Amino acid sequence: MKEAEQKKEEDDNYFFLASYYIDDDEIVDPYFEKLDRKRLNKVFADDKVAKDDLLSQRQDREYHETLWDMYRTLIPVKYRENITGFELITDGYDGVVAHVMPSMDDPRDWLLSLDVLDSGVNIDEVMKTLIHETAHVLTIGHKQVPVDRKYLEAFDEEKDISSYRNKCKTVFLKNGCARKTSYINQFYNEFWKPIEQEWTEKKVEESEEAQIEFYKEKHDDFVSLYGTTNVTEDIADTFTAFILQDSKKVKEGTELKYKKIAFFYQFPELVKMRAEVLSGLYDVSKTIEQQSGD
Repeated sequence: MKEAEQKKEEDDNYFFLASYYIDDDEIVDPYFEKLDRKRLNKVFADDKVAKDDLLSQRQDREYHETLWDMYRTLIPVKYRENITGFELITDGYDGVVAHVMPSMDDPRDWLLSLDVLDSGVNIDEVMKTLIHETAHVLTIGHKQVPVDRKYLEAFDEEKDISSYRNKCKTVFLKNGCARKTSYINQFYNEFWKPIEQEWTEKKVEESEEAQIEFYKEKHDDFVSLYGTTNVTEDIADTFTAFILQDSKKVKEGTELKYKKIAFFYQFPELVKMRAEVLSGLYDVSKTIEQQSGD
């Protein structure tokens, strides 16, 4: 949908640098965006190092391929088959590390955007973020939340969508009505229905201050502050914890946040995915270690 794209475009610090199509698990047909030098100079006026790094990396195909190799090693292809485009972006160091959004050509497909600057610095944060973004594709992709083109058109044009919301018998998300058996609908029923009224009344999604207060009250219920934003971000952050946290710690934990992590263990296909992603993470770590030693 257009919302995420517009939000990024409205951020003066955000630069779209390059894009690739994904064909047979390779990135192909590069497009390099022409930079707005005036805006670039303004944004990075006090950070010449970041500016120079950006300029050297924005058209560096070898570096872009290294970043793509890192992601495809981490996440096996069967879990990202609907990611059809790869974009390189930046908003400087320590900002947006990565994000995904549905393709404007076909909302069943997704685009993965990765920050060229952050990707070369904090590899642990990059890995966590890539798992989180993949979790979005897994939990709100078209197999879990069917594409309703009329609804998406109405949403993008800011028309009244109440009729779509009213006829939805499951959790209603920004990208549509989830299937009854979807991961996110089951997660919502178990963990969000009991708090939804309070969360709505306190307008938690609307401000960081409200999220901080809500998290203070319910820090044992969420794996992260960001998870209080909405059910979509909560399931993605909780899935990331499911991949990365020690299963023994999860089993022994008594707080609700551990029950939320344990939720994913009921699905054999996700337990298998966890093992494969952890194997990929090990391979990425070994590759980085070897490169550091060269």
